[in-house]
Amino acid sequence: MPPTNQKELIEKVNSYFNNLTARKFHCSLCDKNFSGTISNKKDHLLAKHATIAESIGLKGKDKQTNNNSNEDSDASISVNSQPTKKIKLEVDINDFIRSHIKLIMLHNHALSTIEDMMKMPHNLQICDTFKVTINRRTFTQFIVNASKQIYKAITEEIKDKFPSLGFDSASKHGRSVFSVHMRYILKGEIKERTLGIVTQHGRQFGNVLASQIVDLLSKIEKSVDDIYACCSDGGANMLKAQDCIIAAQTEFDIYSAFFDTDDQLNVTDFIFEDDSIEQTEENDDESDEPIDFGSIININEGIGSFCSKGYCGAHLCQLAAREITKDFESILQKIRAFVKESKKIQYIDIFRELKKPCLDIGPRWDSTFLMIEKFEEQKISFSQIRADKLKLSREVWNFINEYYEAFRPVHMAMKDFQQSKYTSSDFMLRWIRMQLQLERIADGFFHLPSKLSKIMKEKSKKFLMSEAFCAALVLDPRFTWNAANEIFNETIRDRGIKNIVKVYSKIHLNDEMANTEETLSASLELSIVNQQYDEDFSLQEFLGGGPRVEYGQNTTDIKIQIMKFIHSEPRIRPSEHFNILSFWHDKRDEPTYRDLYLISQVVYGQSFSQVKTERDFSSFGLIYNHLRTRLSDDVLNAIFVVKHNLDLLNEVNFF
Repeated sequence: MPPTNQKELIEKVNSYFNNLTARKFHCSLCDKNFSGTISNKKDHLLAKHATIAESIGLKGKDKQTNNNSNEDSDASISVNSQPTKKIKLEVDINDFIRSHIKLIMLHNHALSTIEDMMKMPHNLQICDTFKVTINRRTFTQFIVNASKQIYKAITEEIKDKFPSLGFDSASKHGRSVFSVHMRYILKGEIKERTLGIVTQHGRQFGNVLASQIVDLLSKIEKSVDDIYACCSDGGANMLKAQDCIIAAQTEFDIYSAFFDTDDQLNVTDFIFEDDSIEQTEENDDESDEPIDFGSIININEGIGSFCSKGYCGAHLCQLAAREITKDFESILQKIRAFVKESKKIQYIDIFRELKKPCLDIGPRWDSTFLMIEKFEEQKISFSQIRADKLKLSREVWNFINEYYEAFRPVHMAMKDFQQSKYTSSDFMLRWIRMQLQLERIADGFFHLPSKLSKIMKEKSKKFLMSEAFCAALVLDPRFTWNAANEIFNETIRDRGIKNIVKVYSKIHLNDEMANTEETLSASLELSIVNQQYDEDFSLQEFLGGGPRVEYGQNTTDIKIQIMKFIHSEPRIRPSEHFNILSFWHDKRDEPTYRDLYLISQVVYGQSFSQVKTERDFSSFGLIYNHLRTRLSDDVLNAIFVVKHNLDLLNEVNFF
């Protein structure tokens, strides 16, 4: 007869055992001694004397019913005791896979250990429809599939847009990798998307890099002709890729395709008063400078070239800092010796209340500044240390003070350059502030700040050679153009106007090509003044859409708009709170500035630094690790794309 309550069951269990001590008992059924509690007695009866255990109503844990289950649970789980465990989940299959892909991306779990990570059996049956085996192979397929759909989503985002490219190289576990990202304006904000990575194989990588960049663009249905600008710090492989991409490009002249010969000549006469401008730019490069990748995607270098080359402004700033730092290597070695000596155990009491400086890393000039900063902040305490090996001369302390004061404006500017929402004109304004600070400091110190200021001025000429960069300055009301100004003069202005005219022509040429099915007479009936702007315009914006123009319209109107903006638009006092994108967004409905608004949406989408790429590189330690050495380049690229475009993963469907 089964027991009526728990107390009666315990009494029946104890009847088969003799208690020898408090935690030791003797089983009368098998004549053996055991140690433990009532739970051990129950387990013994179930394991060795199952018949008797069943007769007294003793059941195992797998046979006990759970009356406290939550009836309102969204998931209904039934588990059987078969060797091949199966779990039935009434959940959305796409949400289930997306959640675990995010777990892989965020926490760096190896694909081969996905089963242990989820702590679930291998076989899952979901909604009686799909059977999915959770293992390395299936999740690899899911991730590759997700990357393909993310490419499709990016394709829709940049449809008819003219984005800019940025890329850089890095090394991890013996792999040399190039990361490529794209930058453009979407819904009034700067948007950055990671396109993928290219792995270097062999010495002749320049040819491979050129073709791989074209392949990445083809995944989002873009060609090199659609790229507005690019940004790179260059390298030997970039130089090889330059010739390959130029050779593979289609010679395309937007002016000869859209305007007649006379109009093209008039544009040239309007922009250039001196034909030596382009020659000066070409001869200005020094052989020891890094090779920029921008010229790779210049179509003709003439008036018809749409894409503009550019240097990474933040990288130029770093080069200037490193150029100064290397001249004081002997003094820096004494400071580094102090740092190394301070870490020894015999000085632990001295530095117990002090912040020990960290040793700098050679290629990273900012680490040198941070090391110097710790000395400057604790100058009094460090100078009072009596240990012979921790004494610095007066010359070293003077250098520390001068270096700190000179490089502090540069360090603060570099932190601002890391902002992903910075535009080219914001960058230029911050660069000028930095130069003015250096000039002011140079009046009260030695030659170091003065020398640094001169080098910064020379470096600024590099990114001012970019037509796209100059165009951003022309469209910014914070800058006043003066023939006597060192930066904002007529040469830089005309260079920017040249680029604005190209963008204007490219936008409307793209519009004409997208609407070739319309008749010529229908096109002539439409005009900018009488155009009815509906909700479609907000979707098209500058992207080959917006207001229709009369076929064959020349660039006279846009040149007049530019000059009117430069001379008539009130100049705005430079402010940290000014937003150039909001400024042009507010003018989108003004008839006078509609075309300039469309152009601004292209110009301010350009990339002036490699901040996005550098941030992508921070995940290389997670992607390229010892757990993923056998994955192919395509799978690694898929992981990289999904990881850095996680906001698009929610739109991915696997079934």
